[in-house]
Amino acid sequence: MQITNALILSLLFTTCASIANCPEPQSLDIQTSIKKRGVEVEGHGFMDIVTISVPQSVSRIPFESIQLTYGEVAEYWIPLDTKVYHDRIIAKLNGYQASIEGFEFQVNYTNGLCSFYQTGSISSAYSKVN
Repeated sequence: MQITNALILSLLFTTCASIANCPEPQSLDIQTSIKKRGVEVEGHGFMDIVTISVPQSVSRIPFESIQLTYGEVAEYWIPLDTKVYHDRIIAKLNGYQASIEGFEFQVNYTNGLCSFYQTGSISSAYSKVN
């Protein structure tokens, strides 16, 4: 009986995945840019502006979120505020390079059946401008 239940469960999962017709994971078009000393914050001097730009959808899977974490092992994920700009989703982060360079981010897409994500780092964005 247990083998029959396992077989039925296996067929159910296989059928659901094939019905969902999820696209193959692919590299996302994540664009990062940094404007050095881009914003003056009262009492704190000038801070850099990091911009993360991603497509609104990938293979018809809609954007869900951009989340921020610090370090190799993520113990927390902080969702970033995003705005739509033309066909892109934009998130901005202000800070001093020494304070924000260690942050990493994850971009998430899902339609309820299919999900995929890609990670990136603020330090890689700085490496393009330094």
